[in-house]
Amino acid sequence: MHKAFLLLICLPLLNACVLNRNFSEEHIAYLDSYKPIDKFDETSSKNSSSLKITYFGVSTLLFDDGENQILVDGFFTRPSLEKLFTFGVELDEYHREQIEAVIDEYNMADLLAVIAVHSHHDHAMDAPLIADITGADLVGSDSTCKLALGLQTVQRKCYEIFNKRILRKIPLQYGNFTIKLIQTAHTKLPSIVASALGVNKPISGDFHYPARLWDYAEGESYSIHITHPSGSIVVHANSALGPRELEKIEADWLFMSVARLASLPNSQEIFDSVAKVTSAKNIVPIHWDDFSRQTHKNLSPQKLFLGDSIEEIELLMQLNTQLDVPADTYILDFGDHVWMTNKNK
Repeated sequence: MHKAFLLLICLPLLNACVLNRNFSEEHIAYLDSYKPIDKFDETSSKNSSSLKITYFGVSTLLFDDGENQILVDGFFTRPSLEKLFTFGVELDEYHREQIEAVIDEYNMADLLAVIAVHSHHDHAMDAPLIADITGADLVGSDSTCKLALGLQTVQRKCYEIFNKRILRKIPLQYGNFTIKLIQTAHTKLPSIVASALGVNKPISGDFHYPARLWDYAEGESYSIHITHPSGSIVVHANSALGPRELEKIEADWLFMSVARLASLPNSQEIFDSVAKVTSAKNIVPIHWDDFSRQTHKNLSPQKLFLGDSIEEIELLMQLNTQLDVPADTYILDFGDHVWMTNKNK
């Protein structure tokens, strides 16, 4: 009730900041100029060590090597803020059908794991059902496991992985994918919003549906390091300082959050602690879109209270130019993909 009360107090203020926004033609042209058109094509798939990486907005990423698939987050249903504030969401048939439609369209039949970077709704809300539908493991914090209420097999396996692997910092192996979860901080939010959304707090007690926005506490946040015969990948889905462990990692591809980046006084330090220390060769900004609008084509700019999408992306591009060896940079829309290929094989 305390969290609900805080959010209701903020509602009049937020209401002025949560109107849907659209990119101007100029902004669309800017985003399109960074699309990987003519840079990556389907011929890359003929290489036995190639990895196809598809983006679905926020920080949902599908990694597919032709034999096995790994999904980071898996947030497809994208309910409106109005629904999250009022009626909440259920793990019901309608919710399941929405998820199944995306799974079928993008052929996720070989999914082995769904890995949530933390337990806020825009990262973990759909993850339990995706795991249940595909038979994949649900991977994440103790709070993420709690979201699988009523899905006994999914939840039991999630707790088992958390207790036996993640807590002990043991890498996970799925086919040719080796995955390490590295604890990190959440994006800095205004204190009243952070309190209402349970930043730095676990989901306490039993989780119940229907679930509202404030029910999805953060739990633990992770940066994800994925190694594969095609190369090394880092997914850093929080605009926060990178964990020290990243200093030991070189990234062929870095998928980096820009949410609120331009609003943070230490944006340079954040960028350097992730992109610079990993010597990233390719960088894709993520978490720049409006996660409360359903889409199967074009992503929309995030709502005003979260920041300006173009400013966030432009800042990342600017910071990249200051590196001794700037990375190649790309911007992906919903369903866009790139190929990562080990050219030595």
